[in-house]
Amino acid sequence: MVNCSSETGSGIYVSIDELIALQKPGEGLCNAVAHIVQRGGPGAMRSFSHGRGYEPDELRGYQIGDDMRAIDWRVTARCGRMMTRLFTEDREQQYLIAADQRPPMFFGSQTNFKSVTAAHCAALFAWAAFALGARIGGVVAGENLSVTRDQADRHSVLKLLRHIAAVNQSLDIDSTSEISLVDILQQCLQSARSGSMIVLISDFTAMDQQTEMLLAALCRRGSVLLVRIVDQLQEQLPVAGSVGIGDGQQRASVRLNAATRAAYKESLTQKNAHFTRTAERYGASMVIVSTMGSSISELQAAISCVGLSGE
Repeated sequence: MVNCSSETGSGIYVSIDELIALQKPGEGLCNAVAHIVQRGGPGAMRSFSHGRGYEPDELRGYQIGDDMRAIDWRVTARCGRMMTRLFTEDREQQYLIAADQRPPMFFGSQTNFKSVTAAHCAALFAWAAFALGARIGGVVAGENLSVTRDQADRHSVLKLLRHIAAVNQSLDIDSTSEISLVDILQQCLQSARSGSMIVLISDFTAMDQQTEMLLAALCRRGSVLLVRIVDQLQEQLPVAGSVGIGDGQQRASVRLNAATRAAYKESLTQKNAHFTRTAERYGASMVIVSTMGSSISELQAAISCVGLSGE
């Protein structure tokens, strides 16, 4: 298991060295990730290594020695002479990784901030895609929305990870962003090719009808994996009483009673159940990763469980 903590040990920010160090555990996830894609919805990829499939390239007149199976009989009938369709190998499959690094992710009550855990998960998937020989592209949401062009080499992984680390390290308590979950999904829809593996990493706290429509469209485009980052304090309020909260510079006290906790829990339970039903309805896979403990070991266990399970 790799240590998730940054060099300062705070878990508030992530370093590029930290993300690069996740290559070995990330590559260990490639088989489980491949199984998730295989059991995905209508847009799922058919294969995981380049060179296995072919796409039409050009037509020319039949020549002695051409494979008879390559004759395009429809074109032959129209042209009145034998025509052969030539094929080239398909491009490498695309993995599009969307990492949410917006200000609401700059929060954590346990080991890591949600933004740090999201960065870890993005790095693990990027390295898994690299091990599969895929083209790796990214969408990083912070104060702005940026796109990393997909390429099939180590450089593309490092470029994405450096960008995630830079956006992560720019976060602070004064950060603001007008980027919404809708914006992230729309950008993914624009960037993803047919048959892509699309990994969305966020806390998904702002799901609404529009985001659900975009999620449905993404699931038709390719295989979608939702990685929901959760924090224990947000998922389950502490016992009734006075609770101290702070941002490292200022501290305040909030008083919680049993009724407040019960109402909050009921609302959260309904929201999480709706999110799960939505993912299932459109054929998206989903895993949950907590900010508490090792995000690496949690993701390894969750992704393996989903990827290696049966239909």
